[in-house]
Amino acid sequence: MILKYSQSGVRHIKNKEENQDALYSASNQRYTVISLADGVSNCKKAKTGAEIACRAITNLFFKKASYFLHSSEEETARISGAHVLFELKQQATIDSSDVTEYSSTLTSILLDRKKQKLLYSSLGDSLIIAIISGQCHILAMPSESTNGCIVTTTNNNLREIQIGKIDSDRIDAVIILSDGAWKKLYDKNMMKTEVRSLLGKSDFRRLMSFLSEQNCLDDYSFIAIDLCSKKRRSTAKKKKKELI
Repeated sequence: MILKYSQSGVRHIKNKEENQDALYSASNQRYTVISLADGVSNCKKAKTGAEIACRAITNLFFKKASYFLHSSEEETARISGAHVLFELKQQATIDSSDVTEYSSTLTSILLDRKKQKLLYSSLGDSLIIAIISGQCHILAMPSESTNGCIVTTTNNNLREIQIGKIDSDRIDAVIILSDGAWKKLYDKNMMKTEVRSLLGKSDFRRLMSFLSEQNCLDDYSFIAIDLCSKKRRSTAKKKKKELI
């Protein structure tokens, strides 16, 4: 099951600006890809750039899943980064605009259910969390943004793309959160107890409710793959039959 949630932050609502986060996914019986891009607010084409980047990397990983699951981290970064930038430059040419106006962060996950492998790729300040046996494990930390966040159009950004592969057989769920969302999950450097509990249960509906109550200034979004939803539904049906 894929879950998507995205809301405009207070700042954008007040200024009557659109939500500049983008979510995209693709799935079949074997592979699932989810992606999240956060458009840079001061860029004129932030939303468009986020949508293009999100769609481009999702389609690339989905169509060439086997190739990337067997490629090196360097090769994956090089090809995916170049592909996304190519798509952005094409749109910039059509619009007679500078490609930097389409800047965004970009984070993506490719899951192979047959081989039980997971590939993640993250550029910028989003956060990836895997839920394993009810515990939260960070797969990719937000990048350091003291001197400005590294984005899709940053020169020589390939070395900043975090890429990794892990076995997914013990993963209950995996979630990507934009910075507007994940910052509300923490109290200083510690995840809030309430959040840790609901994530441990893969309770993404409650996570939506939690975020909606946080008065987020920035747009706040997440996209998740719940790998145990079928198992939970099957167990619930079994218990219902037993009660009958």
